[in-house]
Amino acid sequence: MRNIKLLQKPTRRRILSVLAMVGSSLLMVGLVFLSLNNEASAGWWNEGWQYRIAIPVSNNTTEESDVYINFTGGDAFDTSDSSKFQTDCGDMRFTNAGGNILPHYIVSGCGTSSTVVHVHFGTFPAGDMTIYLYYGNSSAEDGGEGSDFSTEASNYTIGTAGSEEVGPGPVAYWSFDEGYGSTAKSNVVKEETVTTSVTLSPSTLANEVAGTYTWTNPNDAASSNDVNAYVYKSPPGLGFTSYYLKATDFGFSIPSSATIDGIEVNVEKS
Repeated sequence: MRNIKLLQKPTRRRILSVLAMVGSSLLMVGLVFLSLNNEASAGWWNEGWQYRIAIPVSNNTTEESDVYINFTGGDAFDTSDSSKFQTDCGDMRFTNAGGNILPHYIVSGCGTSSTVVHVHFGTFPAGDMTIYLYYGNSSAEDGGEGSDFSTEASNYTIGTAGSEEVGPGPVAYWSFDEGYGSTAKSNVVKEETVTTSVTLSPSTLANEVAGTYTWTNPNDAASSNDVNAYVYKSPPGLGFTSYYLKATDFGFSIPSSATIDGIEVNVEKS
């Protein structure tokens, strides 16, 4: 996904701020060596998830392997808010403090105030730690395990969960594998703030010679409809270079009096 933020210096009575996902007339996406940091230590694991809760956990014995802890009774989760949780709780994710995913199995009660969950540790270290529950991603695939784990940790304590935190998700975004386009938003201030939105799509998409592997179905990048442009490498592997995917003719209309102060680009891979 691409976000481009265009800023105008203040004039006497009008400030124009344009936030566009792709622009201005030409956007070229090159090497597929994108450093995407979705994992975070002491930060947000993935900006696609809107909410998280910190949960203190203590292993009261020595380190154990291949065990789960049981969130039940007073430790069960409230997943009854359908505006925050998928109806099948498929967007629930658990991580440790280093941003590593902890597998989980939903035992019962999805969509209620008593959702019982087992969270698995490949290595359950001795002592205190904090894990996180993330949720609030309506488009996420089901992240739960299909079968339960076999061995419960022998001696552990689950502390009082923290308050719900709201993530720093982008103002607007478009998934990398959906192509490169299309939404522009503007705030026009004249005496008072007025917000308007317009959606734009590129009318021309094409491969631009750069690397070895071409984009398949580049025109599918023109809109967000789950039909994607993609690069295929055979055999699969890292360290290859694609063509540029060139998207042009978005039809932006920027006033001649505007001064572009900077451009901000965000890329999301999903």
